[in-house]
Amino acid sequence: MTPYERSHPEVLRFSQKNRIAKGSGKTNADINRVLKRFEMYKKMMEEMKRYKKGGKFPPGGLGGLGGPRGMGGFPR
Repeated sequence: MTPYERSHPEVLRFSQKNRIAKGSGKTNADINRVLKRFEMYKKMMEEMKRYKKGGKFPPGGLGGLGGPRGMGGFPR
């Protein structure tokens, strides 16, 4: 990936994803999965910053911000 693509993954088109997949030995589905997780984590970190700035967590804890499948999640 070029530096611009790394800092702006939303601009990637199919042909660019195909080039990245071929260069890394992965499939297009793998690339899409990584990009989707990246966006999810980015959103989660923005939420965490907002809660940290306010000094408290949302009602009900972080249930709505659960981790992806297969990551084990947070211990209870």
